Amino acid sequence: SEGRCAWAPLAEGAHAEPGALGTKSAALLNRLRSKAEQVDVLDWLHRTVDASDLPTLVAHSLLSAGSKSVSHLERLLDKFQWLLADVASDPRARANLAAASAVFWDSSPQMTWIVFQKLIRREILDAQSIFAWVCSAEHRHRLAHHSTWEGIQLIFERALSQFKDTERDFKLEEKRYAEYGDRNPDDDDEDSPAAQRLPAQRG
Repeated sequence: SEGRCAWAPLAEGAHAEPGALGTKSAALLNRLRSKAEQVDVLDWLHRTVDASDLPTLVAHSLLSAGSKSVSHLERLLDKFQWLLADVASDPRARANLAAASAVFWDSSPQMTWIVFQKLIRREILDAQSIFAWVCSAEHRHRLAHHSTWEGIQLIFERALSQFKDTERDFKLEEKRYAEYGDRNPDDDDEDSPAAQRLPAQRG
């Protein structure tokens, strides 16, 4: 199966339509290939592309450019993680990015979930954004697909594993500071909860 962009490919010899998403996608990829400064790319995007179109434009551009192989996609996601992070700046934007990725790979549910896993691993998407996408009115029909439940199970297992890791780290911190308090009973820090010292983690 092949991915499908939200815009039709430009026919050979045809003139690009100014303002069309396909034209903006080509302009974006040209800027990325020419190694334009990140700040310049983001400034151009936010000036020329409607906020509602950003997830589709960025997702479809990168997924199309990386569709040759999974390893090629991996390299693009690593290289342009900053671009995806900018587009997925809040819960609604992350859900929209998930939806855009799924639309691109509509003909291949397997690739949809492969992309989701890779974006979650890079902390671009999270479990909440995937659930918001799949439970939305437009996409909830996917709940009837076996592949959707397989994907949800994988995400749930990953979230559970992260929770257990955090719980383990929390208990180790509590034990460490309890031991420190026993050795230093006059230290005011002994009652400070370990939770305040753990690095903040995104839900």
